[in-house]
Amino acid sequence: MTNLATNDFNLLNKKTHFAISFDRNFIWTALFSFFVLAYLASPYWLIAKSNLEKIFFLILTVLLGFFWTHIASSDLQFQLQKKNWISLVVLLVLLGLLNFKALTSIIPWRGDESYHIAITIILAKMVSLKWAAIAAVAFISILYLGWRQPKYTLPACTILVAGCVLFYLLRKPPSFHAILRYPFVSRWFHALIPILFKPIAGLQQEFFYRIIPFLSVVLLSWMYSKAIYSRSTMTKLVLGAAIGTIPIIFYYSSILYLEMPVVLLMFIVCIRIKELLELDFDKIRKNQSWYALILLGFIKETAIIFLISFLFCRLIMKLKPSALRKITFRKVRNELYIILCTIIPGSFYIFFRIYFNISRKFSFNLNNLFNIEAFLILLKSYLEQFGPIFLIFIGGCIVLLKRKEYGTILFFVITFITIPLFHLVDDIRYAGYSRFNLFLVPSLLAGSSIFIEFINNKKRVYLPILIFIILGINVAMAPVNIDGTKKPYWGNYLFDTSEHYYPYPETISWLKENYNTDMILFTGLDYPYYFDFYFDKLNWHPEYEMIKASDTEDNLSALYAGLKAATEKNAAIVVFQAAGNNVPAPDNLFGFHREKVFKNMAHSLVVYLKN
Repeated sequence: MTNLATNDFNLLNKKTHFAISFDRNFIWTALFSFFVLAYLASPYWLIAKSNLEKIFFLILTVLLGFFWTHIASSDLQFQLQKKNWISLVVLLVLLGLLNFKALTSIIPWRGDESYHIAITIILAKMVSLKWAAIAAVAFISILYLGWRQPKYTLPACTILVAGCVLFYLLRKPPSFHAILRYPFVSRWFHALIPILFKPIAGLQQEFFYRIIPFLSVVLLSWMYSKAIYSRSTMTKLVLGAAIGTIPIIFYYSSILYLEMPVVLLMFIVCIRIKELLELDFDKIRKNQSWYALILLGFIKETAIIFLISFLFCRLIMKLKPSALRKITFRKVRNELYIILCTIIPGSFYIFFRIYFNISRKFSFNLNNLFNIEAFLILLKSYLEQFGPIFLIFIGGCIVLLKRKEYGTILFFVITFITIPLFHLVDDIRYAGYSRFNLFLVPSLLAGSSIFIEFINNKKRVYLPILIFIILGINVAMAPVNIDGTKKPYWGNYLFDTSEHYYPYPETISWLKENYNTDMILFTGLDYPYYFDFYFDKLNWHPEYEMIKASDTEDNLSALYAGLKAATEKNAAIVVFQAAGNNVPAPDNLFGFHREKVFKNMAHSLVVYLKN
């Protein structure tokens, strides 16, 4: 076996397998670099008003990074099978074809994708390709030193910290609200493709901003399929496609949110949860799933519920009489280290939000737990959003019970209880909301894989039949239209907070060609839209204004209000956003006539011109 200190590739079988080994110095360097990216390059420490506070938070961040990295890191070895990489490429192409229309579709109205894209564009404008190249070279150099020259690791990391501080002395950071509203570290990865292709294609390409969630789904589907033993590569590919088309996964694979990479990391945790719950601290740090676990908090703070569920289940396992009899001070200390490694990344971000008073108040309402309708909606959402894999997950839990793997099933059940209840006691309107249900997907997939493996071991002919049934039902339940738009109101039950896709690119392009000097008034919206994305894309910047409609108005009332406002403002062009494809009947109102209707499979836009 290759010495871990050399970090060389260890060829187990040159034709089929190879293993990669890294020593602790390399892992330490990688983790510290990521901490720097998350908490120094993402400049929460700069939000403080006084210079003394800024220096204090800077020092606190560096010291905490060193401490967390020191206790979290160890050597790491993992094996790869060459044939699996071929299936990954094929699955990438297959899911790319299935998602192509959605990946290149319109930026939706409402939801947070427009916000995430806007912040990413600001970052991509702030960081030039030259600065990005310098940062990439510096990062690779530091990793190389951690790999080959460990004695230079500490000086290199010191230079990295100094470089981050110097960067913000020369460049103004994004607005502080933009930095703290969501964990900022993901922005750097979202901005990579736009920065790279900015000189060639500009920043106004929807596809650029959806690559990270899409690749997360490809990796998730691939890891699931290779976890199921099968001699047939085709069976694995179809299984991967079946996972990629689970309604909730299909919906979020082509929209920029922070959750999908988190779902991938959670799944890596879930498929090795037995080891993570049972191994001691020294062994757990050598497990690749450990690194997925401790990185979760960096990306999305709400993952802390998943992490607390893990810690609770691990505590239960350690309180067994057989474990208590072997308890020592070292073991207690190591369990404390596991808690700190798991909780520090997410809680440090939450600390900044609370300290700078940017946190949204949690509405703790226990009465919501006694609302039967909310629980019926939750069950309905599981059936609609997870499809047949939800029933297969239940089958997997039964298999685990028969095997007496109580720790694993406890973890799956706990996550399925704590995550929805957390959102339910906060705001009952979001009961069953699809984006909140995403964090149930990792346990769902890990549990369902148990049942699928069980079926495969019973009789292999059943596996392809089951997979094709799953795929067929998923396609029939797909929440994505053929034109790439998402079905309106999907994944919402008591309150509409989802994305709505309107044909703004076609409408704005037509207006540029025909009426490029007139003021435009947009109406029918009760929430702002990212119009500037398409104005910038067309290199056209007309005068425009949005007249906000009430969220309780119907189409006709909103149209009346919008045209009346246009008359008062002397606007010649009105673009009315109609809910659905039911265009209001009146053609001539307040001196305006209907000029053109733009439709897609989700919604319509109506252009009115002054007579």
